[in-house]
Amino acid sequence: MKNNLQDFLERPKRYDNIDGTGEMFMGLMMLGFAAISFLQPLLPRDSLWNRGLFGLLFMYAVLAPFFAAGFFLQRVVKKHWTWLRTGYAAFPCDAKAKRSGMLAGAGLGAVVGAVIAMFFAIMMVVSRHHTGAVTMGRVVYLGFWAPLYAFWIYRMSRDMWWKWMLAGLMAVGLATIGWTAPGGWLELGFPTALFVGAVWLASGAITLLEYLRTHRPPSAEAA
Repeated sequence: MKNNLQDFLERPKRYDNIDGTGEMFMGLMMLGFAAISFLQPLLPRDSLWNRGLFGLLFMYAVLAPFFAAGFFLQRVVKKHWTWLRTGYAAFPCDAKAKRSGMLAGAGLGAVVGAVIAMFFAIMMVVSRHHTGAVTMGRVVYLGFWAPLYAFWIYRMSRDMWWKWMLAGLMAVGLATIGWTAPGGWLELGFPTALFVGAVWLASGAITLLEYLRTHRPPSAEAA
């Protein structure tokens, strides 16, 4: 009974990610962090945009176009493909809960981005003053992404076996980057974010293609 109830409660989340747009949004966000890792070393070391509050503002300014692209992509895919095939699902709830859900959905990407951006900022400050923290930062940073993707698979699409293969590929790729990438933690940021973003994008794109292949519009099915 408990498992059936849990499955029912998680159904809206699985429906919302049936087309892979959530994974593509995450991939675009990671490409935004790759852009930050690429642009940050180009700033003068004593630049105002390289520290403190202005450093965070610089990160958000770089991330903003990627977040906008992610939201636009989700809207376009759902409006022109998803809703035509599986319909627009409005799950029953009171007005207060509905407003809360909309606010939570709109702010989820911003919260995740803020947390990772703060991690970037903290590690940049720490790595400049404590050499030993660079190695620890590399381990923490590399070890974070594969479990995050595996957790997503488990919650959203555990029956898609090929995603578990992608999770394994991500783990192997991250280990390879950690073994071969030179320099400190900051130098590691660009190839890691680029690789992780590419895997998330590929996962979302394959999910979308599979969805389009297995779900035809009602008019096409009638024909």
